[in-house]
Amino acid sequence: MDLITNLRLVEFDLSSACTRKCPFCSPGIPKHRRENPVYLHPGIIFATCMELVINDFKGCIALCGHGEPTMHPDLIKISVEIKRILPRNSLVLFTNGDLLTVNLLNELMVDKIIFDCYDFPTGKKVKETVLKSNKVDKVFCIDHARGVRKFNSRAGAVYASVCNNKPCDFMARKVFLTAEGDWITCCNDYKQTNKWRGTLKTMFNNQKHIFMRNHLMIPNREVLDPCKYCDVGTVGQNHCIMDEPSILDCDWDKK
Repeated sequence: MDLITNLRLVEFDLSSACTRKCPFCSPGIPKHRRENPVYLHPGIIFATCMELVINDFKGCIALCGHGEPTMHPDLIKISVEIKRILPRNSLVLFTNGDLLTVNLLNELMVDKIIFDCYDFPTGKKVKETVLKSNKVDKVFCIDHARGVRKFNSRAGAVYASVCNNKPCDFMARKVFLTAEGDWITCCNDYKQTNKWRGTLKTMFNNQKHIFMRNHLMIPNREVLDPCKYCDVGTVGQNHCIMDEPSILDCDWDKK
């Protein structure tokens, strides 16, 4: 199987910095990453995109991560160049909305924006901003403020969890590149337990990566760190499809 061709989602962790210190996220982030912010080098992103082109990648690109992507100083440039290299692939931005402005929204070259709403005031502010921009039909919302979604344990980094030992294809279907330029187990590995440097091909051919992928599908998580502490497990998920409602359908005046 050509693993790169069969990828569904490539996630770029643009920034280790964040505008917030949420209890369901921050405890799992190594302290030094917050105190000494790192921003993913655009050159690494573009080189990865070229590798995806060569391997006929048909999935999605996500600008997201363990920090707030809009803090990256070259965010607009990155979005424009990714769409130039991969014009047929969907480019999605995840954000908490704190730094969204009309100008930023207008200049971003993304196909979709997923707004993670954690409180009513920010929800109202972001909606007002979106309505003044050219991205009105491209912003969708995960309304955490209403408790719509349960947060996972971040592979045991935030709270102690019992391994569900269900099969998981995350390591075969989605990849996560940190702001430091390391490939890690997956987006749930907040402690960055496993790291790989180099190209996608180098990572997929690494013996440890192969071992982990195979044992996740058996499944045999007990021999895998941090997977043995993870409460997430799924197979066959279409990582390119998000079912969140349009921000236009969200009303934070009604509590």
